[in-house]
Amino acid sequence: MIIVNNIKLNIEQPKEQAIAVAVKKLKLSKGEISKAFVHKMSVDARNGVKFVYSVGVHLADEKREN
Repeated sequence: MIIVNNIKLNIEQPKEQAIAVAVKKLKLSKGEISKAFVHKMSVDARNGVKFVYSVGVHLADEKREN
């Protein structure tokens, strides 16, 4: 599993957007992913309220995860 950390989104944006951002950061196509999910969610209220996500991604080819 690959974990993409520190994805900040406004509170109005759905959590599915965090998954899309993680896939884009990894430069993967949907066919290369077997599963993607929100691994962790926290709130950052320092300068306006934002959600900060960590997204877990399982690749279809597990050998590439190393």
